[in-house]
Amino acid sequence: LRRQVEARLLATAPRQTATQLRAAARKAVAAADPAGAEERHQTARAGRFVSPPCPEPDGMASLLIRLPAEDAAALFTAVDAAARHLHTTGTGTGGGGDDGGDGRTLDQVRADVLAGLGWSALRTGHLGCCHPACGHVDRRLGARRGKPAAVNVTVAHTTLIGADDQP
Repeated sequence: LRRQVEARLLATAPRQTATQLRAAARKAVAAADPAGAEERHQTARAGRFVSPPCPEPDGMASLLIRLPAEDAAALFTAVDAAARHLHTTGTGTGGGGDDGGDGRTLDQVRADVLAGLGWSALRTGHLGCCHPACGHVDRRLGARRGKPAAVNVTVAHTTLIGADDQP
């Protein structure tokens, strides 16, 4: 199998960039050993996750999400569709036009849509669709230590009274 893959790749390698060659190698290995490719996929699928937020020094944070390709595509497509609708119609953003009427880029609107899903779930106690027709009415948020999910914000007393502007 190794020789098959090597022969297949060497025929076109001189005309490919490193990125193209890596992609071709992945495809050639999968074609030569479909059972192994499926086993690697199932192992990778078992390792799917969403990381806790990683705070950044500028008051932002990052999440890392590792999903099967079809699930990642579904999530992005749904968020992108909602964001494009808001971005072009200005629905709920204070205007219309290509920037949603408020100057946000499409990437910013996508991020806001995804964040809005989280805030909506915390507010309603439901994650995702709550309409009976969608079949997910039982997807209530779980409780931690007997309490519903919540977001807590800690602010220094001196900041609250206006004595300083601590982050």
